[in-house]
Amino acid sequence: MDLRVQKTRNNILDAFIELRSEKPLEKITVKELAERAQISKQTFYLHYRDIYDLSEQLEQELIKSLVDGLSHQEHLLEHSKEATLELFRAAAAQTSLFRTVFSGSRSSALTEGLEREIKKIILAHNPEVEHDLRANICLTILIHGCYLAYQKHSANAPEEVAQILSEISGEITSRCQ
Repeated sequence: MDLRVQKTRNNILDAFIELRSEKPLEKITVKELAERAQISKQTFYLHYRDIYDLSEQLEQELIKSLVDGLSHQEHLLEHSKEATLELFRAAAAQTSLFRTVFSGSRSSALTEGLEREIKKIILAHNPEVEHDLRANICLTILIHGCYLAYQKHSANAPEEVAQILSEISGEITSRCQ
């Protein structure tokens, strides 16, 4: 990628994250973002359709980076305990960014995206799971439930909560197979 294009994209992302930390997505305008990024509105539109497109692309990149970091991708079902811990640790390393990007109206985008990406990996290695209602329900409960439990209980002991959730994840997965 052209260095100038990458620099412009980084300026846009930095300005967007700053604005997201200050206000809800719905209140951010292209004009204000362009001013903060020191670009023209036309330059913004060369990269993104609108603010929501920018937000969705950033969300997808963050989710992909989490999932791509998982070891044993070909055996996610057998190693759900380890995968859960890896996901929480990777997200914790960027807590501020994740809280900013996935806040407000975009709070469910993280779990929805994780579920979609993790299912893609599982189905690539275990196609029989696609129509297994029990397995799909288990995955939904694991992803959404673990995230909500972590959000609710991790304020004072994030690593301990992640450890507990990884244990529970292993137990649930073993019952769903």
